[in-house]
Amino acid sequence: MATASPTNYQAPGILEGLEDITVHPFISTYKLRKLVETKATSLLGGGPTQQLQYLAFRNVTQTMWGKIQENQRWIGPMRLTYDFHDELLIVKVMPWPSHEAAHGLFNTRLILKLSAMGMGPSDLIPVGAGTFRASRSAKQADYAYKPRQRDRIVDWPTLVIEVGLS
Repeated sequence: MATASPTNYQAPGILEGLEDITVHPFISTYKLRKLVETKATSLLGGGPTQQLQYLAFRNVTQTMWGKIQENQRWIGPMRLTYDFHDELLIVKVMPWPSHEAAHGLFNTRLILKLSAMGMGPSDLIPVGAGTFRASRSAKQADYAYKPRQRDRIVDWPTLVIEVGLS
C-alpha cells in the first residue's frame, strides 16, 4: 500500500480560519480513528490548542462520509463538517466533558431568559447536534435550535452553539 503524506491544502470556505491546518489524505476509518485518538490524548495532556483541535482529510468520498457518520461514536469524540464538492472533511476533536457541559449550561440559561420574556419552552425547539445538509456541504453543530415555525425537517437551525478552545 502506498503511503500518502499530509499537505497544506487550500479549499476556499470550509477551511476559513484554519488556513495553517495540515490536511491528511483519507486512508480508512481506522486511520481516522487513530488520528482522532492521538489528537484527543494530546489535547487532554495539555498539548497545543486553538487550530490544533481540528483535523482535516482530503479525498473523502460521499460513500465514506456516510460510513464515518454511521461509525462516529466508535471513532471518537468529534463534530464533523464535510464539503461534498471538494471531498474535504473537517473534524473538530472534543475530548472534554466540558464541551457538553458548556452547551448544557447555555441551554438552561437560554430557557430561563426566554421564560422571562414570556416565551414558552416550545417556542424555540432544541435540535441538538444533528447534521444539517446544504447542496455543497454538511455540518454538525455542537448544539442548535430553531423556532417552532420552522417545523420542516430540512429547515436549518437559526441559533447554533459552537464550543471551542480558547
